[in-house]
Amino acid sequence: MHPIIFYIMSKLIIEGERKQLMRIVTLNQIRIKRKNLKVEFIDEAPDKEKTVKKAPAKEKATHQNKMKNPVKENK
Repeated sequence: MHPIIFYIMSKLIIEGERKQLMRIVTLNQIRIKRKNLKVEFIDEAPDKEKTVKKAPAKEKATHQNKMKNPVKENK
């Protein structure tokens, strides 16, 4: 991971900012969009096609299911 991105992400997580951070443009033209702790990296290099890295759908689904149905402890 690029040091600038790591620094920005660590600052966001440490500060616990609740507002939706719409856009940060770094020196490397990498934009970070964050909505509810979901981070997407959009690489806009002029000689490459735009690439978006997202979390796999499986992880999102399991996370949503955990939120809807919290684990109940057996007594």
